[in-house]
Amino acid sequence: GLFPQQEVDVGLFCPHGVSAIEEETGFVDGLLAALTLSIWTPRSSWYYCLPARAPALAPTPGGP
Repeated sequence: GLFPQQEVDVGLFCPHGVSAIEEETGFVDGLLAALTLSIWTPRSSWYYCLPARAPALAPTPGGP
């Protein structure tokens, strides 16, 4: 396309970290690119976030 790619701050979406990022040009993306003669070439993105960590358990006095 004629315009620069957009940078995304994944930390806004995944506050605990990112496990994977996928990007592809799907059918609708390709159709939109063809209709605009590739002036605009969109891409689909998926962000997979890490889950929040559970707090560490403190040992109980006396134990089992």
